[in-house]
Amino acid sequence: MSTPYNIPTIIGIADVCQYLAQNAISKSALFKKPPFTPLLPEIIYVENDSLKYIYANNLSGNNAELDAVANYVFSLCVYTLQAYNIYSSGNGGTIAPITPGTIMPLPYDFIVSGSSFIANGVSSITITLFIGYNIEFVRNAVPQYTTDDGSGLYYSWDRATGLFTISVAASGDGNPGSEHFRISAV
Repeated sequence: MSTPYNIPTIIGIADVCQYLAQNAISKSALFKKPPFTPLLPEIIYVENDSLKYIYANNLSGNNAELDAVANYVFSLCVYTLQAYNIYSSGNGGTIAPITPGTIMPLPYDFIVSGSSFIANGVSSITITLFIGYNIEFVRNAVPQYTTDDGSGLYYSWDRATGLFTISVAASGDGNPGSEHFRISAV
């Protein structure tokens, strides 16, 4: 007796058919009942597990028994064509990879001094790392806005060029009492 496919292919088709059958049962609540018993996914699992064991441990070399079990497992697979296409393609689909360039840049968090990212007395700087992102700006633990709330402290940001401007220049020498800035890409 022979099998329609080799044993590893039948095992792979049965693995996929088990999930396709379970999917059909899940959809049966919305649509008509599947054309098989609701226990089919479990039956495929048990019989395919037996086939895997016999295939891996065929010490006696009894190919007739192996072929009989393989044919039985294959006969349980009601979604054979769909399962074969998924199995033979090597996957069930693709997942778009995450490109390294989409990782958010780390924020700038510093105390204003003569040598800080925005130095004492400076009111504008180009932040090339944040180009294309929106930003959040926190000055002395108070979130800042692009509109003046009456305090005279606000900022502007051009996400196309990276030009960051604050309304009152940075102030500090790095000692206690110096301004603390945090600029984050969002």
